[in-house]
Amino acid sequence: MATFVQAAPLFQQLGETSSLAAALIWSVSITLYTKFGAGISGIRLNIFKGTIAGTLLLLTVAVLKLPLPQAVGKLPILALSGVVGIALGDSLFFTSLSRIGAGMTSAVQCLAPLISALIAAVVLGESMNTAETVGMVITVAAVTGVVFFNQRGDAPLALLPRDRLLKGIGYALAAAVCQGVAVVLARQAMQEVHVLYGTLARLLPATVVLLLLQWRLSRPGMGGDQRIWTPRKRGSVLTLAAFMGTYLGLMLLSLSTKYTKAGVGAALSSTYPIWVIPVARVMIGERSNWRSVVFTVFAVLGIVVMVMGGGPEG
Repeated sequence: MATFVQAAPLFQQLGETSSLAAALIWSVSITLYTKFGAGISGIRLNIFKGTIAGTLLLLTVAVLKLPLPQAVGKLPILALSGVVGIALGDSLFFTSLSRIGAGMTSAVQCLAPLISALIAAVVLGESMNTAETVGMVITVAAVTGVVFFNQRGDAPLALLPRDRLLKGIGYALAAAVCQGVAVVLARQAMQEVHVLYGTLARLLPATVVLLLLQWRLSRPGMGGDQRIWTPRKRGSVLTLAAFMGTYLGLMLLSLSTKYTKAGVGAALSSTYPIWVIPVARVMIGERSNWRSVVFTVFAVLGIVVMVMGGGPEG
């Protein structure tokens, strides 16, 4: 098994802070996608956000005049991570979102940290101390509780056909596996690459794969949606969602991947369902019950345990 050495962060717990910031940003972008992305296929939505964010990342690299990365051997690994996590994982996530909604999709996504930790233990030899393990379990359980009790009021999923429900859960589970694999793939490769280049190396190949897939599906007789871009009247809002969720969110996730353990980073970034509660209430007037508030407190407690109890990296 190869020796894994983590790069030194600019300040202590940079990775954990980036994970939480990404979760907060995603809570806003997911709320926007849920309201304004209805009726748009997962692949089209993924192409749209990838194109917007990729263009912004290229402009950022040009403005900062960053030198080309020397560790070119790591770029194919990052590209594979992007194809698995962004092209495949995000498309599956959006597909699940359109079938079973944000609540159930997010609940299944809570499995991603556990998958990341398990794969990282086998591939990278990472281990989590007692505090990190307890904190991760508390956070994942609490996030699951938040999502579950948010579904209890009018039980919208009870009206769904069983086949649609099972397919939606299957898409969400597959997305969680993709995200778990992608985090571990990027974790080691990101150590020797600037965050901006690392993010580009993940995003651009993923967008190219999505464009090829969309082209293939759009050919006559394939039965796919031949439109790539979103309706113009919703374009500005979805552009904002892409800027926040993909441009800023992916850079923060890259920092997290580089500077914190895979299981911890995935657990912290996966807390976005709890932040959706206040964000959705402010933005679209969605209310939450007292059980969700209680589970939110426990989720924050789990975050504190993870961050404060984290051991030295290496």
